[in-house]
Amino acid sequence: MKICFASDLHGDLDLYSKLLNLVSHERPDHLLFGGDQCPTKLGLNGINEQQKWITTEFRRFLECVHPICQVYWNSGNHDLAGVIPNILELEKLKLINYCDSMCIDLNEDWTLIGFPYGPVGGWPYRDWARLDIGQSIPVRKYPMSYISRNGILKKVNTDDFLNTQEDLSSILSHIFSMASKKHSIIVTHYPPFHGDLDHTASNKSIGSRSLRKFLLSNKVDLVWTGHVHEAPYLSGKWFELIGNSLC
Repeated sequence: MKICFASDLHGDLDLYSKLLNLVSHERPDHLLFGGDQCPTKLGLNGINEQQKWITTEFRRFLECVHPICQVYWNSGNHDLAGVIPNILELEKLKLINYCDSMCIDLNEDWTLIGFPYGPVGGWPYRDWARLDIGQSIPVRKYPMSYISRNGILKKVNTDDFLNTQEDLSSILSHIFSMASKKHSIIVTHYPPFHGDLDHTASNKSIGSRSLRKFLLSNKVDLVWTGHVHEAPYLSGKWFELIGNSLC
């Protein structure tokens, strides 16, 4: 089984062109997206602009890749949840597999686990933000947030919203409990907290404490992450071992 992983392309058509060339040359069985596929679009028209991009530019990319390999979507914090209906329409056309919060069998031995959620930070769009270990309500620095799950950008009280959601540890444990194969892959936008993949320019860790703790106590073979663009250039490493998991 040959897998290609890509993350944080942010709608950059040059990067998608390079990815298409890579896929065409390497001929993987599976292409996994780790989040922030969409261009960053803010404001009231942000959902419509991302939806338009998915149904035009991204669909054209998928149509080119479709004859080569299976494609899997996992959301990132810049991918507004209001675009998920568009991804599901592309899934009906068999152009992509939606894997947010799902376990998908890749073959008889491997399960792919999609985990789009991450800790609360400075980004005001909270579709995929949940409380991490050590985070508490209220999050006083960001009293108001935005969610887009129903296709409409909605302003919410940050504390009230987070108080109604499961925390990261609970969500991850629940999803992982559905995995049925011998080996497992987690594709997630946020890296494990405080490591080579969470090396930021500000030297402030922004990864997930819950994910790190989970990997130290559960058998996960592979973990693919993104989010911290500069990490491999600052740390000099593209991967690290956390427990027995290759990240």
